Amino acid sequence: MCFKMGPTAFLLSLLAFLPTSFSFAASENWGTPYDVFFERNDLKAEYSRSKNGEEKRSVTIPNQTRINQTKKDGKVSTRTSDISGNGAVLCAREIYLAVKTVLDNCDDFDYPNAQKELLVALEKIDKFVSENSIIPVSQEELKTDSKRRNTEFKDRFSGNQPHICNGKVGEKERKFIEYIAQRIEGMSEDEFKSEIEKLLSVPRLPVTNPCL
Repeated sequence: MCFKMGPTAFLLSLLAFLPTSFSFAASENWGTPYDVFFERNDLKAEYSRSKNGEEKRSVTIPNQTRINQTKKDGKVSTRTSDISGNGAVLCAREIYLAVKTVLDNCDDFDYPNAQKELLVALEKIDKFVSENSIIPVSQEELKTDSKRRNTEFKDRFSGNQPHICNGKVGEKERKFIEYIAQRIEGMSEDEFKSEIEKLLSVPRLPVTNPCL
């Protein structure tokens, strides 16, 4: 079936296929800690602005991090991704902290070696985060954060002695925690130590993405 299209309709249909954004030169500071990376002459930043006024910019720190920011109505959102090949440090911290919190509070999770190894690993990770975070944070603040989460988790078992987590921890969450704990439990001390050393081997921004 064939439809005839007038000149106005044809023009509108053509406009629909045109790019909705165009490149422009950086002209202002976005007021975020990440501005320093967009100002570096050795890094090639990319910028675009959509017709609706939304601005986007991105920059790559080679072998370390990809930074993407979007600004709309004065609000800036940031997404950072680890491209070092060694893993996203904050993702690892979240996972290991969650597992250790359960192991510390649940008597029906019996993985003493994993519990010990995670304590050491988290201390190293917190030191890395404190030294490399674009937003200043001390190891003491990170330790306080861990204690707060532990307390919040423990409060879920108020009056439940001994602390049996079966039924309190979701099935999927339980399987994931057991998977991580069993994996660490089955590794030698040197194997897990080497894994953490690889994770922290490249000084870079500690970020969450990509995460499991």
